[in-house]
Amino acid sequence: MKVGDNHRTNPLSHKPGGGEVRITFLSGQYRDYDKVKFPDSFIRKCFDMDDSIHSAQVLPDGKVVTRFEYINFMKEKNASK
Repeated sequence: MKVGDNHRTNPLSHKPGGGEVRITFLSGQYRDYDKVKFPDSFIRKCFDMDDSIHSAQVLPDGKVVTRFEYINFMKEKNASK
């Protein structure tokens, strides 16, 4: 399901340009967000805000990042500080 502009809170998401990110939930449902200017930050924020997210992917052919991979990445990042 594509998320409409009326459900987007970041003003940048209303401006043309950027990429498309698919957020897939544990239920198997997914949401596609277009006009994402900073996909890595967007994905990080999504994982931090919603425990029901299974994975995220920058479309059309980006690597799928699972919640498990994200959690491990953040642990390693924090351990190296």
